This record gives sequence, C-alpha cells and structure tokens, in this order.
Amino acid sequence: MREMRTDRVQQGTGRKREGVPQMRLLFSAQRSGAHLAKAAQTRLERWRKIVREASQQSRRIAAPEIAAPVAVKKAIAEEKGSRIVLSEAEEVVSLKAALDGCRPPLALAFGPEGGWTEEEIALFAGSGWRSVSLGHTILRAETAAIAAVAVAVAFLHTEHSETSS
Repeated sequence: MREMRTDRVQQGTGRKREGVPQMRLLFSAQRSGAHLAKAAQTRLERWRKIVREASQQSRRIAAPEIAAPVAVKKAIAEEKGSRIVLSEAEEVVSLKAALDGCRPPLALAFGPEGGWTEEEIALFAGSGWRSVSLGHTILRAETAAIAAVAVAVAFLHTEHSETSS
C-alpha cells in the first residue's frame, strides 16, 4: 500500500485484515517527504494495535503482520509469488482476470492518492508485476485497497475450495 494520509492508512488497516497475512506501507523518494516516513514509523505500533484488536473482534486466530515501511523500489524487487499492481491507468486487464491462475502467495500493490508515477509503473512492469484495474470508476486509495483485498480473498478462497473438492 503506497503512502496515503495517515488517518486513511489507519482506517484501512482495520478493514483489510481478513485473509491478509501481511501489510506494508511503501514510500517513494520523489513523492514522500521525510515527514511522511517519520510519521509512519511513529504510527506503526498504533496500526499494529488496531489490526490486533480488529482481528480479535472478528475472532481471527492470528492478526496480519504490519511490516515496517519500505521504499517502493525495494518492495517491487523483493516480493515473490503472484504480483499484481492496481493502476487507474490500466484499461484492459481486470483484477478478476489477473487472479485467474494466481496461486498464493499473492502481493497486491495499491497506489497512493493521485496514482502511481510513470516511473513506478515501469518499475513494476520491468519486475514482472501485472498491472490491473478495478474498473472504470476511480476509487479513493483506501477504498480501492479494501475492495481489491476482498475480491482477491474471495476469488482465491473459491479457487482453493474448488481444487480441493
């Protein structure tokens, strides 16, 4: 999840937890001021507490890990498995189409307010990430993240249930 205002990150962390083993905030050198990186570090424990409490409330066995923030370039290079980047610039491939054939682990990258830069999209593409769309409507960053996680978890759960039957 790329940087958003910290109140929106806080709002989203409690809602994206189901079926998600890890969440990580990404920072871009060009667009993130040092104050955003520092703010995220100071709020990391608060976000972890929110996710723990939300997981307990929904009777989940384990809360997802909230990993320390990392630079976009580093995250793009390090992620393994099926990798999907949500982009409002994508006009052909839908999330549902991209999920067809995906197997866990699955990494989903959500853009910030204002979207990914052209350089970031090129980095994703050059590292084998698949660019997808949630449709023609542009959603707020935190809404897109919640919607994409819900679609991916439901789709992968259905795929796993059908293959094990």
